[in-house]
Amino acid sequence: MVTLDLAKGVYAKFIDCDDQMFDPETNTPAHSANTAISEDLGQVEYILSDKTGTLTENRMIFKRCCISGVLYGDNTGDALKDARLLNAVSSNDPDVVKFLMVMALCNTVVPIKSNDDTISYKAQSQDEEALVNAASNLNMLLTSKDSSGIAEICFNGSKFCYEVLDVLEFTSDRKRMSIVVKEVKSGKFLLLSKGADEAIFPRSCPGQQTKTYLEAVEMYSHLGLRTLCLGCRDLGEDEYKEWSKKFQDASCSLDNREVNHSRPYQFIMVHLGL
Repeated sequence: MVTLDLAKGVYAKFIDCDDQMFDPETNTPAHSANTAISEDLGQVEYILSDKTGTLTENRMIFKRCCISGVLYGDNTGDALKDARLLNAVSSNDPDVVKFLMVMALCNTVVPIKSNDDTISYKAQSQDEEALVNAASNLNMLLTSKDSSGIAEICFNGSKFCYEVLDVLEFTSDRKRMSIVVKEVKSGKFLLLSKGADEAIFPRSCPGQQTKTYLEAVEMYSHLGLRTLCLGCRDLGEDEYKEWSKKFQDASCSLDNREVNHSRPYQFIMVHLGL
């Protein structure tokens, strides 16, 4: 057994030192997370791939956005270089600040600070990583997220702390993800959501003009871009407590779990500001 484990360790080191598995763009070598990887690779007989870039390259880059009916990135094809958006960020435009705040907080991303104080992000998907990186490039930096659920963001030199109270995870049925946070300083409760247009638009505020957003989504789709809609709204403390009790009861339910679990989601996902 000792000899076998030693051989596995040596094989794993060979993978780590393989120059052909080095990524020069990110300066990242291969890393064997466990010594059993050689056995796992030895069992692979066939490799099946689709056309989504799973085995080729799947780079998620923030290109364009529509905030309060204003399209950014149309002329340059890159919203991060749009002078109008940069000016709105520097002038603390409230709609732009709210948009970036949703991008930075509505996720399960974990920020990791290195010894030289640079921050990198560990994300479950490239979509979330791309959004958080785009927000940080526009001065909305997610700086920390601790085990107690306190997330800290820094915008234009000011720091804001939020307590993440609940995470409503993305599913293929709901086609959206939401979180409920509490602003530590003011005590205000907020619902932040992101998802597909067909999951967000029907839950927008009554009377809100959605025509511009619908046209923007259609235009971006025709350009071959993946689209995502963001929304948020304030929650009253009593409203949140009532919903939280229903959510906790549904989470503990064993009978008709899927049905009971989806009802609290419907109850709170209304009157979103796009």
